[in-house]
Formats: sequence, C-alpha cells, structure tokens
Amino acid sequence: MNLKYADDRYANDPKFHHLVRSLEALIENLEMTPSEIREAAVYACLRVEVRRPPTPIAISPDLEAYLKLRSP
Repeated sequence: MNLKYADDRYANDPKFHHLVRSLEALIENLEMTPSEIREAAVYACLRVEVRRPPTPIAISPDLEAYLKLRSP
C-alpha cells in the first residue's frame, strides 16, 4: 500500500476519511481486529463482484480473425 497516497486521500477525500475513522473506531473499541476488517472488506468486494453483470470485452478484428484461424 502506498502510504503517501492514502495520507493524501485521508486529508482530501471526505468519504475515505470517514471510512478510515470508522474502521479505527471499530479497532480501538475492540469490536473488530484488523484481520477481521481486512477479511470483511475482501468478502464485501467479492459479494459485489458476483452481483455485477459481466463487463463485455472488446477484441480487435485482427485478433478475432487470428483466433478463428487457430481454432479447430
């Protein structure tokens, strides 16, 4: 993690600042450990990813033609 970037976001991004302060409160009040917060954050990201519709990919016509020639 780039701490300089995180420091800048903390100082300039109110949503990021609020999130950091909320997580600090959970840790300081012994409600969650840093490991539990990391695990919960990753799990939340995964849950959102599986609910999102797949992102279409663009294949150049040259690549598509090349792949068609190579397929059996």
